Amino acid sequence: MRKAVPLVYGVVSQIVGLGSLVYFGFWVYRAGVPKTVDSGSTGNLVAAVAIDTFLLAFFCFMHSILARSSVKSRMRRYVPHLYERATYCLLFGLLLFATCFAWRPLPAVLWRITSPAGVAAITTVFALGWIVHFGSLFWMGYGEFFGLRQMSFASRGEEYRPPAPMTRRDFAVSHILLIVSLMWIPFATPTMSVGQLYFAGFFALYDILGAWLSARDLSDVPAPVPNTVSVDGRAVSA
Repeated sequence: MRKAVPLVYGVVSQIVGLGSLVYFGFWVYRAGVPKTVDSGSTGNLVAAVAIDTFLLAFFCFMHSILARSSVKSRMRRYVPHLYERATYCLLFGLLLFATCFAWRPLPAVLWRITSPAGVAAITTVFALGWIVHFGSLFWMGYGEFFGLRQMSFASRGEEYRPPAPMTRRDFAVSHILLIVSLMWIPFATPTMSVGQLYFAGFFALYDILGAWLSARDLSDVPAPVPNTVSVDGRAVSA
């Protein structure tokens, strides 16, 4: 029974993390979910902007700080290394769900595409963004990224074994695609409201800042073997 606990934890983390991304996709595209970026009551405009700014700032801060090596080293006092990635994805999913549901709409429309060809084109761009995003995740190692691989080791009582190393080029390209796809997805919509543009712009700036912070953090990690660096326990070769 104890051996099943890590695997169940990993699966729950996967469901929450992946589910939050799916919900976010429908939320930002205004389709198929009860609460979207433009639904709900705005109330006081100043309060709505303040709440949205806080939600974005808190989400981006937590998303970034939990990925820093110094924070991870402190977390390992309380969270075993094999549980680390699954815990990160679980917290990320909960934060993203909270951001979507607590978001205060600013629904004034800035532009709207109405032609069938235009809507089809922007929908294709939106779908392509998600294809690129998940493609980069699989390139980096989907099971490792979401912590499923680590949880399988924990459930068998085995020591962690890093996956095959990536070249620096593959690592850089896959992460660039991951970041760029996240930046363009919120912009790819037939209807752009003030709230969505604010979300998209804030998130794009965070993606750039987060990429810079990640690059700095990566440069501080000592190489475990010649010509490699370690990223989340994964060896990346030069």
